[in-house]
Amino acid sequence: MADTLMLLSGGHPVHRKFGEAVGAGLFQLPVLAAKSQFLPLKGLNLLRAALSVPSGHPYLLCESAYFYPALKRRMHLLGKSKIININGGPILHHILTGRVRGFEAQMLLDLLREVDGHLVYGTFGVDLLHKVGVTGKPIRIIYPFIRSDSLSRFLTIEPSLDSHRICIIATSDGYNKGLDILFKALAFVQKSFPDATVDLVTRMDETEIVSIEGYDAARVNICKGVKDLGVVLSKAALYVQPSRSDMFAVSCLEAMAVGVPCIVSNETGAREVVEKVGANMVVLLDENKLASAITRYFRLSSQERSALSKRSREAAKFFNEKDMSVRFKNEFEALKKEA
Repeated sequence: MADTLMLLSGGHPVHRKFGEAVGAGLFQLPVLAAKSQFLPLKGLNLLRAALSVPSGHPYLLCESAYFYPALKRRMHLLGKSKIININGGPILHHILTGRVRGFEAQMLLDLLREVDGHLVYGTFGVDLLHKVGVTGKPIRIIYPFIRSDSLSRFLTIEPSLDSHRICIIATSDGYNKGLDILFKALAFVQKSFPDATVDLVTRMDETEIVSIEGYDAARVNICKGVKDLGVVLSKAALYVQPSRSDMFAVSCLEAMAVGVPCIVSNETGAREVVEKVGANMVVLLDENKLASAITRYFRLSSQERSALSKRSREAAKFFNEKDMSVRFKNEFEALKKEA
């Protein structure tokens, strides 16, 4: 039996690969407590999921959802398993900003104390843990990756840098991805660049998208069922991610691999790499500041955009599957000794 069991709550391909890198067994939680659920049902599903967590493994590697094994430990049913959490979701940020509040927030913070070790995406992840009061627990920094086959292909694509097309990938949770901020910013951008548009790659229902403040069908192209992300990115001059907490969006890295420069909010882990490409490409969560940054970029010369494109592509190469998987394995093994 593997000494580590990975508890899958979302099954992100990057997380699965990390689990494989450390030889972990995989366990898909049969039921989840979702934020949209009626509170009593959410509580019931939290309990059911906690009880489903297998016992007997020295280490439990969580895909953000630390609260399931933590609750089982509080019930004195977990045994001696150590809980190690990959902090890849926005939940801690939502607690800090009040999107999650009251009893639920207090419970999540209380259960966070049961985590024996944290794996975080970049310095943004470290900052979040410190802000919610995590002290005295080992923290190790990891980074996501672009899949090898995708990276090889993306590096050969030429973006449409002289266009005024913006791309954003927001598969779900428009609030978290800051779609309202982008939509409202675009209205200001169009005063200087009337042909500016957004290509939104998403799985969200169209009725949900059109209800977002600032949405305008004339400005936003909704792209659903996209099979080749490279095709969409090749049409873009700029990628924008004004997220309200995004640990380290792989989509930003993918855009950079294509050579599409990124503008991101200061509340996303990707700021760590984007600011190295261009310091003014990281902005505060404000539609006016975002609009100014986009307009400033569109006013750059072709040569200046090309230079940003080349720097973006070079920066993205660091986040390759092989190196990031090795890094994860090394950091995880070190964390096991510290937890």
